[in-house]
Amino acid sequence: MSDRLLMLEARVDELTRELAFLQSANGVTPEAASEGRDMHLATRLGERRFNAAGFPILARDETIFFADPDNAVFLGAGWWGTEPWGTWGRGTSELRFCVGEGYLGGYLEVHLGVRGPAGDAERPSLRIVANGYFLGDYPIAGQGRPLRLRLPPAALGDGNVLMVLDYSDPWRPPPQGDVSDPRTLGVGLVSLLLP
Repeated sequence: MSDRLLMLEARVDELTRELAFLQSANGVTPEAASEGRDMHLATRLGERRFNAAGFPILARDETIFFADPDNAVFLGAGWWGTEPWGTWGRGTSELRFCVGEGYLGGYLEVHLGVRGPAGDAERPSLRIVANGYFLGDYPIAGQGRPLRLRLPPAALGDGNVLMVLDYSDPWRPPPQGDVSDPRTLGVGLVSLLLP
């Protein structure tokens, strides 16, 4: 057997153990997870509910504000820390959630409150893809804007949504006197809502 195959098998074993640990920490039995009933087997961690796949459940008409560090559970890879208004992306960032139990099929509207870094003279765009389905390119600059996205049923699959936000022109803030900000900033995420 090749070394590469052995490495891949070891990684699969490691990820399987990690998944089992996360599921048990959330109170999900392996039997329930394997039966695919994750939409109805939510557990509570603090006030936030998660499905068996580990996605935080987003209820209808619940606005998630990213200035609250507890809402970082909706953020995947590619984000900086929380700020008083929300959080900055690093260029390409992920947002993750599970559609709540009230979803009956069809198109789903999702609202995002977003902003671009201050000082953008041009109008950079934000490309949004949900579970591999292209949703559009949106101009974003300065103080930002609300975005209304329409997710087709095919992009919703089992209700778990992994949304990739790709900012076309990440920006580095100029130094302020002796202080410089080493971060490269992408889109600013303020809020998330399923109306």
